[in-house]
Amino acid sequence: AAEAAASQPASQRQSASRAQSDSRASRQGRPRAAMAERNIAAFIAAYVYLQFLVCPAHAAIALLTGRANPYRITKNFCDMLGARFVHSKNSQSLKKDAMYLCNHRSWGDFFIDQALCGGAAYLSRYMVIPACPGSSLYAWISHSVWFFNRKKGLDRSELGRYLAQQWELRPGKGLIVYPEGTRNQKKEPLKLKTGVLQMAYDYKKQVQAVITTNKELMANEKTLTITRNVTCVTSISKPVDPTAFPSFKEFCDEVTRVFEDTWKDAYGAEVDESRVYLPPFGLPTPGFEPVPIPSRAWIVRFIIVALFVLYYLRKTAA
Repeated sequence: AAEAAASQPASQRQSASRAQSDSRASRQGRPRAAMAERNIAAFIAAYVYLQFLVCPAHAAIALLTGRANPYRITKNFCDMLGARFVHSKNSQSLKKDAMYLCNHRSWGDFFIDQALCGGAAYLSRYMVIPACPGSSLYAWISHSVWFFNRKKGLDRSELGRYLAQQWELRPGKGLIVYPEGTRNQKKEPLKLKTGVLQMAYDYKKQVQAVITTNKELMANEKTLTITRNVTCVTSISKPVDPTAFPSFKEFCDEVTRVFEDTWKDAYGAEVDESRVYLPPFGLPTPGFEPVPIPSRAWIVRFIIVALFVLYYLRKTAA
C-alpha cells in the first residue's frame, strides 16, 4: 500500500491529503481549509449562477408576491462558498438606518457586504448594469441598489437630495458606501472621498466603518479566483453622529480617524473561534418585505406580458 501511495503523482497525494483533512475537520466541527479555484470556468460558473439563475429566480418571486429579501441572496451565496464570519474583539453592533463605510476590495464586496450589513442598500453607478444584468434587475425591483450617474462636477447637494429621497423609501435600513472611491487591495486605506459624507452630515445620518478582511479571496475579478471556506474578520466602529460636530471638516476628520482605526483593528485581529457569528451583527435577521416601489414591479410585469403577447401574435401570423 505504501508503495502504491508513493507511486501516485504528487498532485493526487496532495488532493487526497486535503480531502482527508477536510473530512476530519468536518467530523470534529472545525472549519475546513480554504481552497482556491484559480480557473476561468469556476469564476464564470459562479457569475452565471448568480446573474442568470439565482437573481432572476428571486426577481420572479418579487414579481409574483410583491415581496423581496436582498439579504437572503447574498447570505446564501456566502454559505454556498463556505464563508465564515468572525468579529473582532473591539467590534460594535450595527445600528439601523446608518451609513456603512466599507472597504472596497473586489467584486466579492457586492455580496459579502450586503450579507454583513443585513440587506442594506448599495450606492452604485449605472455602468454596473451591463456587467451584472441579473442582479441589477433584482436590485432595481427590490430597491436594494440606488443607481446614479457618477460624473465630474457632480453637484453634492443634488446627490444628497437623491440619497435622502431613496432612503425615505427604505426607512430603518442602512446604506453601504465605499468612501475610498475605488478598489484598494493594499494594506492600508486610501484617502477618503467626502461626497457621501457631505450627505451624511447634511441629513444627520450616523456613519459606521465596517471593515472586512479577505473579501478579495472569496471572489476576485482580477485573478479570476473563487475561494471556498474563507474566514473573514470584520470590525465595526462605534457610530459617528454628525450632529456632534460643529463643522463638516471636523466631522470628516473624525470619520477618517475612525475608518483608519477600524481598518487596523480588522486587519490586526486574530481569528477567535468564540467570535464566529451569523451576520448581521447586532441587527435582526431580515425577512421578505414588500418592495418599496411597487410601480417598478408592475413595469416589469407589463413588459413580460407584452413580450408574450408579441411572441404569440408573431407565431400565429406565421
